Amino acid sequence: MECLRASGSSAPHPAAGPVTRSSHSAVTPDGWRLYLRRVVRAGVAAEPQRECPVILCPGLASGGVESFDLDPSVSMAQHLAEHGFDVWVPDLRGNGRSDRPNWWDRKTWWTVHWLGHSMGGMLAVGALTRGLECASALRSVTLLGSGCFGAGSWHAAVAPLLTRVTAAGFFAGHIVPLLARLRGPGAPVAWLTRSLFYVGANVRPEVGRKLLGSFLSFIPSGVVAQFMGSLNSPLGISSSDGTWNYADPKALAHISIPVFGINGDRDLFCPAAGGLKTINLFGGPHRRFLFLGPSYGTTEHHYGHFCPLVGRNVRSEVFPHIEAFMSEFDTAPTAAPRGSPPPPPLPVAVDGLRPGAL
Repeated sequence: MECLRASGSSAPHPAAGPVTRSSHSAVTPDGWRLYLRRVVRAGVAAEPQRECPVILCPGLASGGVESFDLDPSVSMAQHLAEHGFDVWVPDLRGNGRSDRPNWWDRKTWWTVHWLGHSMGGMLAVGALTRGLECASALRSVTLLGSGCFGAGSWHAAVAPLLTRVTAAGFFAGHIVPLLARLRGPGAPVAWLTRSLFYVGANVRPEVGRKLLGSFLSFIPSGVVAQFMGSLNSPLGISSSDGTWNYADPKALAHISIPVFGINGDRDLFCPAAGGLKTINLFGGPHRRFLFLGPSYGTTEHHYGHFCPLVGRNVRSEVFPHIEAFMSEFDTAPTAAPRGSPPPPPLPVAVDGLRPGAL
């Protein structure tokens, strides 16, 4: 597996071209409506045109637009569209503008690049593990602030208590903004709440307020129990009935799709160790991982859970890595001649990985 490090200097960001945004909906067979935002370069003849569109899937209780197109200064959707990608941002069930989620209809959609933040990345891993039909539509998968193992997270220490206090569900869209706005004696609680989601020094105050005031929705108690009961276990997150694991080593060992993991050094929801462990389970030569943080020489500031989406320098420290990865695998690989042996995989460093070795 290839671990990336920052080069001596960052390439300048190209002049931002105009993009257009449009709203779409897809109706599922049982009548629910899924909202999607499409972001593309202005003008159908804009170059470069890419072969595969991009799906940006948000995490648990998060709105897609609020995660990936919150503000032009930190919009991953806009960045990828400026570089020629046809970008689609969905809202999942009960979040943002959608009523219920649904995987796209394989008969009517393209082959796509999938980028999932947090739970959005876990969904792709689970689909690949299960061999779902929709998984055959994936050209590449990027796990951003994601991973199927939560050991070392803040919720690992308080999982039993959190499960009890959210027995009726968690009204995140009301509680989190309220706590984040506390002042006076409640200021430490506000700081702690914000710190769970991002590192204050790495997010402009107005962007942080916009994020926490808009992106969260209600989390049902069953989903809380599923995450708290399995994400922090040795086998990682499992289905709600516990019959299968999202990151099944035996299944993922046979998956050779290009995968890219990106985790921050201060991600309290999906620690970097869990992201790296997830990527290492995949087979094939195209596995990459990027640690974000000053100690790794990759960023100026520390990176929390949402910092890869809304951090001060994401357009130079994060988005170019994602755009380059998708560009590299945008064209379908040429089939090897009949009888040719498969290419040897790149060496994989799993044990003894140290920050200094990157």
